[in-house]
Amino acid sequence: MKLFSTPFTIDVKCVSEELQMELLDLQCDSLLKQKYTEVGVPDFCEFLPSEKYPLLFGFLRILAMLGSTYAREQFFTSMKVNKSSLRSRLTDEHLQSVPATGE
Repeated sequence: MKLFSTPFTIDVKCVSEELQMELLDLQCDSLLKQKYTEVGVPDFCEFLPSEKYPLLFGFLRILAMLGSTYAREQFFTSMKVNKSSLRSRLTDEHLQSVPATGE
């Protein structure tokens, strides 16, 4: 997971040998490092050239899919809570009793 969250700062010795050369090349690429800073972790895979970094691309893509699945599950859980039985009990009286902002 460290490789996914911090590919530019992780110690190369901490990853498997087959990924080390690609990771070194990636860490030396200032344009990709800047793009990583701009777009963040989940969207970075879109900018990683798969032909230059095939192993890293595959690895990061799989982890990005897992992260998006987790985010989607969190979203649906919050929606489920919002659509609870308590929500259906709100009436106009409840809304009128809440003070308006700025008063």
